[in-house]
Amino acid sequence: MITSAAELHRFLLKNQNFDFHPEHSRDLDLYRKMKQRLGLPEGEFISALESRHVSAEAYLRALIAVAEPLSKMYTDIINYCERSNFLTASGEGLIQWQVETDRGNVDFTIEAFRHFEQLKTLMPGDYEQMQRVKNDVMDWMGHEVTNKLSIDIRDNNIDWSALELFSILKRANKIYGDEHYTIFKGLNNCYIGDRHHEKNGHIEEIVKNHPGYAELLTEVQTHFGHENILQIASEFVELPFWKFRWQVYEIWIIAVSCQQLSRCGFQLKVAQDGRSPLALGKTATLATHPHSDYKLIYQPRYVNQDNDAIHPDLVLTTDENVTAQNSMLIIECKQRIELTDAHIDIVFNKYSAGVCPQHGQVVVVNYDDIDNHRHVNNSRQMLFTQVSPDTTETQAFEDFLQQTHLFKRHLNEVWYIDISHSMRHYFNGEFQDFVTEKADLSAEGGQVKIWTFAHEVMSYEGESYPGLVDMSGETDGVNNEVRGMERLCQHIISQQIHYPGSRIYIITDLVDDLGYMLRQQGIESNTVSIINPSK
Repeated sequence: MITSAAELHRFLLKNQNFDFHPEHSRDLDLYRKMKQRLGLPEGEFISALESRHVSAEAYLRALIAVAEPLSKMYTDIINYCERSNFLTASGEGLIQWQVETDRGNVDFTIEAFRHFEQLKTLMPGDYEQMQRVKNDVMDWMGHEVTNKLSIDIRDNNIDWSALELFSILKRANKIYGDEHYTIFKGLNNCYIGDRHHEKNGHIEEIVKNHPGYAELLTEVQTHFGHENILQIASEFVELPFWKFRWQVYEIWIIAVSCQQLSRCGFQLKVAQDGRSPLALGKTATLATHPHSDYKLIYQPRYVNQDNDAIHPDLVLTTDENVTAQNSMLIIECKQRIELTDAHIDIVFNKYSAGVCPQHGQVVVVNYDDIDNHRHVNNSRQMLFTQVSPDTTETQAFEDFLQQTHLFKRHLNEVWYIDISHSMRHYFNGEFQDFVTEKADLSAEGGQVKIWTFAHEVMSYEGESYPGLVDMSGETDGVNNEVRGMERLCQHIISQQIHYPGSRIYIITDLVDDLGYMLRQQGIESNTVSIINPSK
């Protein structure tokens, strides 16, 4: 039986195609995070596991913990593609998506995430689950079993370990450390302590044949039995977001980029058979814009202005025959903890020569946090490190994409601002600045349209909002509100017909009422956002 971390690590490397090595530069940060979680010093990983006597359970917990961001990326990809109608249903009715890679196909299905969540619940050594099961065992023995036994459960010398349930508990007591002492204290006193040595086959049969025994045995096997460790670990390393972790990261960066670009009108391109055009390592057009020649191309091969061959991950360009002159933005994805300043300079020099000299921009994103790296932050070059789900760097990367010259030129938004009397308290200087910013984007060539509404829908011409409220002639009467919302819905429908793909925003304090009316009119919520100014 494998009980140590070192044994489990070697087992996975030998028998499960683990492919997790410190010498892989991409895996270095994961190793560093595992060492931190296990309290290991710097140095050779296996030696540290052995010298600190790390248990297999602790090792697997640390491994699962460092995989959580990868799991989150996987579900982010599924959620994004589902919202974009980019997923297909399998014969079993499960939503799934498949991406071809040089290491095999990566399947994206919500069932993989559910399997991961289930494996976590099966992990032995979970303190809360162990405490719960121990209490169930103690209550069952103390209340139900004693009805059939003429002994004092609290004062007996019976050797209960002949029963598999208590044998597992006794073995677990020797494996787990002091942090689980309170769990085993009661069990030691009544069932698995050193004084319990008297054999009693009659009592064993009564307990074993009790209706509640089988169910509790399963619970004890699940949460105390180390036999589960190998099975859980073997199933975990086959999960797609671990087995294909860096391919998933690259796809996640693509999904984050596409999601931001969709806000200015870019649309995912889907092949005629409903399959994704994305195959890692192969050039493909991933997204196009309905009102311009721009398109997002994955891993094109072309020559930059210095006559160097380049192969960036993502390029926004006006032509599938990609050149430096027709490219506006390069996004390059890295997974390195040792990203030196020299390497950063090489990447930026090569790729900056691969975009338009006037407005072209280059952004490099890295999964790991890089120690002591040179900060790169200017109008044409950006480096973001520690880009993973829910980090401030990921938010900064998304904000950067929204500030690019190309994004602003393609911004495709329709804003409706409620100017009825109930809104007058919200029209402060900050609100006016926000609307002015949107108006400026429209003037710069962005597709941003601003309308006001009360009892009528009118084009915004730059007036101050307190003045518009005074001029609206609208009171807060229910009939007036309903009539105004009906006209707003009709106007939204006409905008969707004339400007397909536009994102619609409504600023109003009538969030619930308007949301209900939009649904009644058949206007889908995934194309309209209602913003409450009081939030």
